[in-house]
Amino acid sequence: MRTATTTLANAQKASKRTPYIKMVFTMPSAVTYDLSTDSATYGNRILGIDHHEAAYNDFAYITLQDYNRTIPDLRGGWVEIGYGDTTTGGNEYSSTPRLWVMGQETVYASNKAIVVLSLEGMWSLMKRKLALFVAPIYYDPSILYGNYTDTATGETYYSFGVNASLYTMMYFVIHDMAGLTLNAIGDCR
Repeated sequence: MRTATTTLANAQKASKRTPYIKMVFTMPSAVTYDLSTDSATYGNRILGIDHHEAAYNDFAYITLQDYNRTIPDLRGGWVEIGYGDTTTGGNEYSSTPRLWVMGQETVYASNKAIVVLSLEGMWSLMKRKLALFVAPIYYDPSILYGNYTDTATGETYYSFGVNASLYTMMYFVIHDMAGLTLNAIGDCR
């Protein structure tokens, strides 16, 4: 749960506010880039933030102006975006969970460069890593080049070579790797 100081809570209730966003990107090499609204190096570059927080699925898209092409490559870095206000005690904010920069692209609109960052939270990052490093149960290189025989049942399946159909590939993934059936009435193993 996020907490807000009394001065931040009062500033957020005021009819006239000055929003403040804290964004310090930390790279794997421990180098940091401050793109906050009060950044001394980059100034206020934030054009928009589309930030979603959900159980097991945090993500954000950040749009930054980069007219002079000075924003560095932030891919692989992380940020804990802080949303707040300028208060009588200075800039105050409350941080959100950590997000990692998974993509960065430059878009040109009216001859002006705009950087769009795609960020993901920890659960999405873990799902991506799991998909990359978990080996398939029945992996057999021969399925790419010739017929595949299921060692448990002795059944031979069609070639996954040049003539393999999408159905054949789906059958392998659903039936053999997941242990399910393509027959809606059939039994599951």
